[in-house]
Amino acid sequence: MRYRLYSVISLFLITIMGIMSAFTIKAEDLPKVIVATDASLPPMEFLNSKGNIKGFDIEVMNAIAKEAGFKVEYRNTKWNNIFYGLESSRFDAAISCIIVTRERAKRYAFSIPYANVGQVLVVPRSLDKEIEDLEDMKDKVIGVKLGSPSAYMARRIGVTKVKTYRSLSSAFRHMYSGKIQGVICPLVKAAYYVKYKKDYKDIFMIKGGPITHVPCAVAIKRGDKHMLDLINKGIESIKKKDIDKKLACKWLGIGCTCRPDPDTAPNSQR
Repeated sequence: MRYRLYSVISLFLITIMGIMSAFTIKAEDLPKVIVATDASLPPMEFLNSKGNIKGFDIEVMNAIAKEAGFKVEYRNTKWNNIFYGLESSRFDAAISCIIVTRERAKRYAFSIPYANVGQVLVVPRSLDKEIEDLEDMKDKVIGVKLGSPSAYMARRIGVTKVKTYRSLSSAFRHMYSGKIQGVICPLVKAAYYVKYKKDYKDIFMIKGGPITHVPCAVAIKRGDKHMLDLINKGIESIKKKDIDKKLACKWLGIGCTCRPDPDTAPNSQR
């Protein structure tokens, strides 16, 4: 009787394992999505020393693919050719720090945003305890790039000492020497100087989140609802699990004070 019971249980387990294996999808069996990117904007996307495409956008797309159930094949492509490739169906999607604008939205479909790359405040780490956000900079000197909206934002909240520069490199150089106490610039530029510019390693930090809303999204050929739904499914899942926040910390220095990722980006941007 006991032997018969064991036989029945064994047969049941074997049957269950067989059913599970039938529904297990191997990586090679997943649908392939061809994704274009211009790997020349560290830390968003770049080629590392081994020639592999790395960066925030790449890890975001990898996470999207894992959550939505597809595999990614990346195509390193010149910026303008990304959009031509979408229109001609050479690519299924594109992720390359693509900001959603009204003009682009007329020609391409966009996923729900996966990141906000608006203006942020960068300060020396020595002011970490003194400065929490832009409100604490009213009696400090802030550097901004000439012609950017940063000066307007600083003055709007009461900052009276605003110094303009022809280049952000000059602004960060002056902050390094102590001539100014903060810089307002786009997140992508800020992350580069804070986490990857070798001359300023561990010197600066981003305080607070983006001050302005500049949404980044995955671009898709207009009318491809299946691909749009697939990408959105993955983005919704990574947001629910806070994967996007962990990657923003790792690559962009947002929401944490973590140091540069070991697989550092090149010492220049496009």
